[in-house]
Amino acid sequence: MPPLLGRRLFGYAVMVSAIVLIVVILVSGPLKAGSQQVSGAWQTLAGNPYRTAFVGDLTGNIVTPSEKWRYTPTGYYAIYANPIIVDLDGSGTSEVVAVDSSGRLSILDGQSGTLLNQPDNDFYNLAPFSTPAVGDLDNDNQPELVAGTKDGYIVAIDVETTTWSTSLLWRSPRLDSYIDTSPLIGDFDNDGRLEIVVSTRFGLVCLDGVTGRIEWKTPEGGLVFVASPALTDNFDGYLGGELVNVDGLGKIYIYNGTGGQVKNIDLWSATNLINTTLIVHSPISADIDGDGILEVIVSMGREVFDSNGRRQGFEGYITVLHLNVNPAKIELVKTTNGALFAWFSQPALAAADVDGDGKDEVFVGTADGKLFRIDEIGGGNYDVIQLTSLDSLWPQERYSTPASAIAVANIYPDAGNNYEVVAVSTDGSNGPAYKVYCIDTETGEIHWTFTLTASSLYYTKFTWPTIALGDIDGDSSLEILASAFNYLSCIDE
Repeated sequence: MPPLLGRRLFGYAVMVSAIVLIVVILVSGPLKAGSQQVSGAWQTLAGNPYRTAFVGDLTGNIVTPSEKWRYTPTGYYAIYANPIIVDLDGSGTSEVVAVDSSGRLSILDGQSGTLLNQPDNDFYNLAPFSTPAVGDLDNDNQPELVAGTKDGYIVAIDVETTTWSTSLLWRSPRLDSYIDTSPLIGDFDNDGRLEIVVSTRFGLVCLDGVTGRIEWKTPEGGLVFVASPALTDNFDGYLGGELVNVDGLGKIYIYNGTGGQVKNIDLWSATNLINTTLIVHSPISADIDGDGILEVIVSMGREVFDSNGRRQGFEGYITVLHLNVNPAKIELVKTTNGALFAWFSQPALAAADVDGDGKDEVFVGTADGKLFRIDEIGGGNYDVIQLTSLDSLWPQERYSTPASAIAVANIYPDAGNNYEVVAVSTDGSNGPAYKVYCIDTETGEIHWTFTLTASSLYYTKFTWPTIALGDIDGDSSLEILASAFNYLSCIDE
């Protein structure tokens, strides 16, 4: 990415590996999408408020992948929420935080995968898709983890990093019957304190970071699936970045840091799309046209069935919203014979300037088992390039349709120093299995694959993969965390 010149910074929680403290940098506006990094650790959802699934501050050296360690929770429980990689104790090496579908919280040693806490005693009833966010909410120099629960609360969990015991700091008022979305931590109203925002069926809710009380909530709710809020640019002059929230039924809402609505876009009405075209996952913010202003990008789509109820395929779009004009400019990007539709896997969209042209390219792992790259070429026109096909048995042989989980990083030491997409996708040819792919963003070449298998008790039709990248073992090089079925795998050279 080119350097950031003349852009205002936004307050966000960053990890500093040399000290225990998770600090908050309080400054005045948003960073450029695709370039905000969590120093020394990167979390797919928890550490990147723009949701771009890009890590650019570290590189990897994985040519021949192998499993460094594997963690399997007690019982046959899957890991759907993205694991997070973070140096909780300031030791210079990272820990891994994972949530399994039983609702337990596990904290693992990054070097060995050894369980540090006792998850049976740390049963917080956490929701299986709610990736925890990390921040020092109460300024006690100890990190807190924030996540949604199966019974509709947000909980803040204090981590005592000497004994690795955890305790409940606070529980919010009940916000919904179930919260599967992932919270976002930041100083959204520039008052010098951290807040938490989270999407619910009843609207976007902002909580005080110290007490968990509701600071504000919006009246606009809807069908949220696992779609979580994202940060974007300032469009109304308010000091700070603004928040994007989506209703799965085709609606996009933009709010400032005090909950004031800035924009309201109904994509079904504005684009004449069929009203079963859904937004399932989180929006992302990226500068796709290189004008220095962030666009909001969502994937929306639907399954197509014949008269007998048999799936025929998918119809879907990448939707680009230019929010700096009134009314908002909307561009629909579609392939000629496929569907740019990302289903439940997190994250299924990524964005980064991988070719150095000053524009963020968008990558999407689609519900029909393909990987696409999207380039803006001027005048609202786009090149849509299929980089590769990940699973030839999609979609007819799949009862459920998770897209592949993807992230972008320089993880393979090729001569051109290109970025790669790291993807986790089902492997329909190999029984109950997933494959991890390392794919060149310029050529589509698959540098390597690594297979994750499971017992016959699991089947890929009914699970969703996740991925995270970071320096897990303190060697200043990237490793991969991928979940498959009931275990979490750390992949390294």
